[in-house]
Amino acid sequence: MNSVAFDKRGFYLHASWLYEYPFAVRTWSHGEYAGMFHLLRTFGMNQVMIWPMTELAPPPLSANDREHLSEFRKVVQMAEDLGLECWLVFCANLSTTDAVRACSMINRVFYPNMRKFRLDDSQQFDSYMSHLSDILRCLDNADGYVFIDGDPGGYPGAMPEDFMRMLHGVRGILDQSGREQRPKIVPWVWSGWGADWEKEGVWKPDLRRLVMPFLKALQAGPPGEPWELLPGRSIREGHANGRTNFVLTEEVGLLHRATLMTYEIIEFEPTPPAFVIQFDDIRRVIREEIDKANVVRGIMGNAQQPVSALHNLFYFARCAESPEWLDRSDESALHALADMLGGEAEVLIPAWTASRNQLDRIPFDLAQRVQNGRLKSETARMIPGGADMYLGILSEFVRARVEILRQTCDTPLNSSDAAQRIAAASVAIIRWWSRHRYVFTGAESPGFKWSYTHQVLMQPLYAWIKQHGHLICADAHHQIYSRIADSGLIDQQTAMINTETLLRDPVSGFI
Repeated sequence: MNSVAFDKRGFYLHASWLYEYPFAVRTWSHGEYAGMFHLLRTFGMNQVMIWPMTELAPPPLSANDREHLSEFRKVVQMAEDLGLECWLVFCANLSTTDAVRACSMINRVFYPNMRKFRLDDSQQFDSYMSHLSDILRCLDNADGYVFIDGDPGGYPGAMPEDFMRMLHGVRGILDQSGREQRPKIVPWVWSGWGADWEKEGVWKPDLRRLVMPFLKALQAGPPGEPWELLPGRSIREGHANGRTNFVLTEEVGLLHRATLMTYEIIEFEPTPPAFVIQFDDIRRVIREEIDKANVVRGIMGNAQQPVSALHNLFYFARCAESPEWLDRSDESALHALADMLGGEAEVLIPAWTASRNQLDRIPFDLAQRVQNGRLKSETARMIPGGADMYLGILSEFVRARVEILRQTCDTPLNSSDAAQRIAAASVAIIRWWSRHRYVFTGAESPGFKWSYTHQVLMQPLYAWIKQHGHLICADAHHQIYSRIADSGLIDQQTAMINTETLLRDPVSGFI
């Protein structure tokens, strides 16, 4: 194995989706961004990439939106002051409709209000570039400006030349700021500029057909130095884009320009908040790419909920900096994190690993011990939301996991007992959801749905219902949703709908 670590080790803060604090990055204060930057440096990272969601500011920029974006300059500056190279992410041709103006930028929902500009239409191109110019004047202090080729963004049949023309326009806009050092422009090669997901299916278009012309156009007419490349891969072959973009980048001879985006290995996307261990994915993917460490500029990972993925982020950072960490056991790595946070390893390690353990391996009082614990280090105080809130969230997750396992570990005595167990497990699931209120992109219902809960909590209940559902009589349905409604966590109508959904299709109900 190559003994050289990746020179640049970055983390992508995805601030698109809106749910509860402190899970959603968009809910953080400037001070909490600064805390995360301190954490990244302590973990061994030297780069951060942020999607500040400028797309939520429709053209023309309002005074309030301009002020919001200008204030974000402080976040960029804090990252740079702490020694992090800071990149900002933009969608190459997207904004939102005027409908979003009814609320402040921090509370706007992106996907149902998305607006696309066709860059092959001169009028739309000029409109988009004029709007982008206004945005970049508010945010002209970053080290790099990243433009993703789709997901979201793009349109069927989009041509590489139009993307390159946009990048050259961005270079011209940034040069007007008069900065002594030119920032980098970084195309993000991800889902294929010009893909037609509606016609061909999600991740079904031929990436070689789309990405190779894109890379050759970039090679032939780059946006002027300095520029880099951010090819992205998925967690494994056969899923989404696999490793295709890495392979194509190497084929055209641009690996030396590339930072490798290893998507999903810190936290799978999309996923509702949960404390799960993804160390095996981190080991596997970094081992697959470590031979490129002497060629590429660096490596990057991502999470939409960094607080609940903190342990995975720590391990990713350590492996990317020093490959000897790839051979450490899970327990050894988690012990190191517990020590760094100033907490009790004998409490934290069982809590962090509760999602993969059964009831007999989880101490009966673990949730309470986590809740009563303390994280004493300065590093722990940097966690967004604070050390005490972090322990509170971890405790709530453990409590939910234990209650679900407790209710689904035995065969029910009768229909009434089965209904009581389903209701109790459901309440545990909904109570955890009430803490994070994840609603995917926000384009669907803002209320509770089973698909808004992580499968490590849902799967035991689904499996138990599949096995024992024949014992549940019709009268039990009313008993279940009444008990759920009595919890006060959701209203009776929502309880009724979700009960029927759960009992009707307990196998495929999780999305």
